Amino acid sequence: MHAATDLFAIGKIVKAFGIQGDVIVRPMTGVPARFRTLKRVYVGASPLSVQEKGIEDASVGPRGVRLRLEGVTDRNAAAALTGLFLFIDVQHRLRPTKGSYFVDDIVGMTVLDQEGVVRGVVTEVMKLPAQDVYVVNDGVRSFMVPHARQVDRRDDGGEMRIDVVTGFPRLLADPLNESILRRAREKGLAQIVVHDLRDYATDRHRTIDDTPYGGGAGMVLKPEPVFACVELLVRERAYDEIVYLSADGERFTQSMANQLSMRNAILLLCGHYKGIDERVRQALVTREISIGDYVLSGGELPALVVIDSIVRLLPGVLNDGESLLDDSFQDDLLGAPSYTRPAEFRGMKVPEVLLSGNHEDILAWRREQQQKRTAERRDDLLEHHS
Repeated sequence: MHAATDLFAIGKIVKAFGIQGDVIVRPMTGVPARFRTLKRVYVGASPLSVQEKGIEDASVGPRGVRLRLEGVTDRNAAAALTGLFLFIDVQHRLRPTKGSYFVDDIVGMTVLDQEGVVRGVVTEVMKLPAQDVYVVNDGVRSFMVPHARQVDRRDDGGEMRIDVVTGFPRLLADPLNESILRRAREKGLAQIVVHDLRDYATDRHRTIDDTPYGGGAGMVLKPEPVFACVELLVRERAYDEIVYLSADGERFTQSMANQLSMRNAILLLCGHYKGIDERVRQALVTREISIGDYVLSGGELPALVVIDSIVRLLPGVLNDGESLLDDSFQDDLLGAPSYTRPAEFRGMKVPEVLLSGNHEDILAWRREQQQKRTAERRDDLLEHHS
């Protein structure tokens, strides 16, 4: 028997692979190659409850580690291990370099906010391209917190709150009630509320725009309805960000989506026509975001892009959390080509490597395809990739 203090975690089993009972492990070590030399590990939900197992085979690829564990002989047995951690004896841990840390030293720590209130316990550390992310459990649910940022549990029962202010709410209605966004709302993971700017107009025609001072083409959104709407909302709750969707804002990236998904509440302000009165931007807006160097009729479509990219990152929204880590741009590379049945269609065949069942070869092929596709189509991303 081992005491909990004698073990530390080096990986987490994320899914079963193949029919022979192999498992895919997300390494929690900076040296994944060490799995090739390990002979035995301890498997369990925590160091307090583990089962010792031998490692019969191991391979390391760019997307994870494939292990064949002693006594796990079929896919069902492997699937039963999903979510469990792999531990080794503390005496076998590598010595950290100056300024580095062991993930296991952080897992189990109590998380406090700036007022000293306990917010939960760290249960896992995820490494994303933008930054490390801590998974914190407050006894009811788990939530993610980026490294070196304030830890704060969402105060409205666990939902992330997103408010959208627009003069054209019908542009948002259908997309917000389909697919992943609908699922997130039904699960109580995200609350998305659309506010009609015309409800805050002061005249009987519900006017929200006017001609620009100094002349010129187009119409400009008036400040009065925007101020009335936003000021009412901020009296009801605190917003981490008030975002204006604008062509001259900072370019929206996956890293930015990762950061915004950690917020409790954000407010998205959609411009339209020629833009919005500058005084709104000066007095109310905390951040301005552009989704690309092109012109749209308004901020409603960019708002949907931002909402979708944020909400899909919330824990529990996607059925397969691992697919988040495989998305394009999460590691500054485009995604690899995807294929499904049939294996041959109109003379076009699925690459043989994908039919081989050799996970290590498949991972290597996908990584090669990612790098090739990125070099061909978005070589600027390779400057950020390491």
